[in-house]
Amino acid sequence: MTINLVIKTSFVKWKIGAITSFIVLKDAYMLTTGNQLKAARILAEIEQKELAVKAGLNVNTIRNMESAGNGPIAGRAANVQMVQKVLEARGVEFLNHGRPGVRLNIK
Repeated sequence: MTINLVIKTSFVKWKIGAITSFIVLKDAYMLTTGNQLKAARILAEIEQKELAVKAGLNVNTIRNMESAGNGPIAGRAANVQMVQKVLEARGVEFLNHGRPGVRLNIK
């Protein structure tokens, strides 16, 4: 994968006033919404509690991330990245082609 462009974006969730920053790399897609996380977790066949343990987080953190629904996940970017890494290790691929999505990458 050639990475030659870094775009810094910020997502704001006004309801609780939290700001989360993500760095998006060319040809790499990020976990951005609560629904995207929930769909990825279901595809990976992993429960919230197990995901939290594997990511080194509290299960309430995963619940809060998923509760964002169609909105951006509010929280620490490092936590979101840890969750994404765990899900990617289980074969989940994150898509952001106009709208956030996921698919299972079976090799």
